Amino acid sequence: MKITRCSMIHCQTVRPTRMLILLIVGAGLLLTGSVKGNPRHAWDYEDRIEKEYESAARELESWFTGAFKKTTELENDTTTPVLGIKFTDLDVKQVYEMNYPFNYGVLVTRTSPTLTGLAVFPDDILLNLDDDRILYADHLQKLIKSRQIGESVRISYYRAGKIYTGQTTLTPRNEADEMFIPRKRQPFRQTRGFGGGGYRLQAIANDPAPLNSILSNLSLGDAPAYLLLHGADIEFLVGNGMFCGLQGNWGGFSRNGTITVNSIPIDRTAYYRAATYTVSLEKRWRPGDRWLLSTGMQFGLGRNYLDIYQTPTYQNLTWDDIDSSGAVSNFLALKQKLLVYQPSITLSYRVAPVFWLKLEAGYQGSFAAQNWYNVTEKDAFTLAGQKQSLNGWSVSISPWFGF
Repeated sequence: MKITRCSMIHCQTVRPTRMLILLIVGAGLLLTGSVKGNPRHAWDYEDRIEKEYESAARELESWFTGAFKKTTELENDTTTPVLGIKFTDLDVKQVYEMNYPFNYGVLVTRTSPTLTGLAVFPDDILLNLDDDRILYADHLQKLIKSRQIGESVRISYYRAGKIYTGQTTLTPRNEADEMFIPRKRQPFRQTRGFGGGGYRLQAIANDPAPLNSILSNLSLGDAPAYLLLHGADIEFLVGNGMFCGLQGNWGGFSRNGTITVNSIPIDRTAYYRAATYTVSLEKRWRPGDRWLLSTGMQFGLGRNYLDIYQTPTYQNLTWDDIDSSGAVSNFLALKQKLLVYQPSITLSYRVAPVFWLKLEAGYQGSFAAQNWYNVTEKDAFTLAGQKQSLNGWSVSISPWFGF
């Protein structure tokens, strides 16, 4: 099935999968000001997201190749030296978009396979040839023609707010110069990626009071001050530096204790487990080539489980320490349902082209509509006391794959 949308200018067919994407990201676009209150602007999302993905893919390709795709300028004869770079004059719009601080230079549009020793790529701006300032395109052509084939020249160029310098050799035009493939212009600003996933290790400075109210009453000691959770996360670009994702975390601990009933020692063991399943919305910034900074919020569901065993078994053993109903059992399976949330800030460092280290800090919060309850079939009861049991400042460090 296809859905067709029309305007006064054009008609375009939209597949249901793309319609679903538009619906999912609509809220995010409104939050970021992309739609700006006009639903009609949402139709532009498809083209914008394709451009962002293409930009990120081209930057990722450059990390793997170590050199950028190259094409060349062509001259009318083989006696004139060739720099191996195609360039053009800057216009006012480009200067404004690039926040370019100088009033001279030429824009690189493509480079040649014959270019050596100089790692320039489209959207770099050439500033100087040796000691000569490059004023405009025709001026650079004259400077090149004033040199000899085989002569080494020093090129200064501007990229992302920094000035770089390199050496290259002027060459004659050859057949390799004819084999260029025009490419779309690279975006001047570094992209913010398109998503990925990885393993997640999170430590929560959990408030132990709610658990201690149960464990200490059962002679099982206290809960640890820090709760360690393992998990995984995945996220994907939805446009304008916004990313949506899914996360899952789980972990726990065990405690042992002994009580005496009728002069007979009874061993008790408790196994605590926590799990969270959340959806995240994150905003990214790119302060540098190897750095990503982001802030976000996670919302979702959580579960607390506390299984308590005691041996040897006595059919008339009760849990009077925590249950006043007089229920008899040798095993408790306590459970608690939570709504969880976590605001966070994340700093990521690129170690390799698709391998990052992520450091995240935030606050893990939860809300429980009811307290712990026993879910065993024979004896069901609800505990009184504090409800929230997964709250505290959190920090995580994890390997992450993607961009």
